[in-house]
Amino acid sequence: MTIRVLICDELPVVRDGLAGTLARDPDITVVAATGDGAEALDLTRHHAPHVLITDIGLARRSGLEVAAEVTGPAWPAPRPEVLVFSARTDDAIVMKALEAGAYGYLVKDAPSEELIRAVRALAAGEAATSGPVTRRLIGWLYWRNAQPVAAAQQGLRTLTPREREILLLVAAGLTDADIAAKLTLQEATVRSHVYHLREKLGLRDRAQLVAFAYQSGFTVPTVPDAWSPPGRAPDRSERPR
Repeated sequence: MTIRVLICDELPVVRDGLAGTLARDPDITVVAATGDGAEALDLTRHHAPHVLITDIGLARRSGLEVAAEVTGPAWPAPRPEVLVFSARTDDAIVMKALEAGAYGYLVKDAPSEELIRAVRALAAGEAATSGPVTRRLIGWLYWRNAQPVAAAQQGLRTLTPREREILLLVAAGLTDADIAAKLTLQEATVRSHVYHLREKLGLRDRAQLVAFAYQSGFTVPTVPDAWSPPGRAPDRSERPR
């Protein structure tokens, strides 16, 4: 059975490049392409793709909003599997994409063969991530087992208002330079605050800070209500054989 794919990216050159790459596989057909998130929802209803490839930034509706809606319980079966294809690899965006229901995340410098493998894997109900994203996931899983949220929450009460503010910005995906500019601080001062955050919370690195911020409920992802968490049972109806 042919794997139907919908491509969503604001740049026509990227859409064309993805379509050209996927055309190399005779079992994959690109049914439509768009740079508009609202149109992506209409095209998903019309074409019922097995895999929806999307960047984060789209017109009208973001890629995360599209992912959350088409994988959510309100979306009629068969639901597509979502592959986020983005240049961004910061922890907060990766986590938000996965929490929005994406089972795949590739960075835009991924080889063509990796893209084709990812589409095939998702169509078969499996997950697919680029190397850097896989390493982050392993780190998060390790931390969840080795460092319970409750233990880090003890340190949450010791944070100063400034440290809480910076933790929110770290969880939102801002770099130290971004935070310094936003709060009118020296970048070295921000790095010092981030260091003290890790020390007080007993966390190893920035990825664990982001994971803690979401897992503890300190902050929540900015995606619509109609999303299904990563632990959802995958929809296996009308899978390509």
